[in-house]
Amino acid sequence: MSLRKNIEELAKIHGNDVNTLLPMVLLMIVSYCDIDQSKYHILSSYAIRQIKPVSDLDVNMDETEWKKLAKCGLGKAEIYNNQDRYYIKIGVIDIEAFSKKDTIGFPNNDFSMSALRPKLVRDMFGHLHYSFDAFVSWKVVVHRDKDKEHLTQLFKDLKVLKRTIKGREVIKSMHITNADAAINKLDGILAKW
Repeated sequence: MSLRKNIEELAKIHGNDVNTLLPMVLLMIVSYCDIDQSKYHILSSYAIRQIKPVSDLDVNMDETEWKKLAKCGLGKAEIYNNQDRYYIKIGVIDIEAFSKKDTIGFPNNDFSMSALRPKLVRDMFGHLHYSFDAFVSWKVVVHRDKDKEHLTQLFKDLKVLKRTIKGREVIKSMHITNADAAINKLDGILAKW
């Protein structure tokens, strides 16, 4: 069975639960293409997917590994915003992978793979993604209206989640070691926005 067929079958099983489906599909793809999991990371809101479900994945990938992906035949390689992008769209699956040199990041080089390495964490599938601090920093630098909305919602959610055992488990799963410190950090950032 082809990779595409396997992905389509997995999508049938998980339906519209893209929070679970997307990282599973990404793992299938990187395994199939023999991509080194230490040479890419998932950007942005994936870090808080436990409270803000994801609808797609944006990935920055080492340019050598990206070339392996571009040969897999699942999507389309193209130039997008002056970047090499490989776009995969299969049903509810929506993944964009951008080719990056180790020292080049978005929106600036503070978010390159080499700069982020100590600030990345792994999910249960082995995918590197932003830690809470890296996520918040990224939102502050990008500074769009929706970024303020996301941080405001995160601030409110953390205040509620810290009150229950189950909520504290969610906070821990987001790699936040001190909920009060995270809330205070967000409060300070939002006050200056």
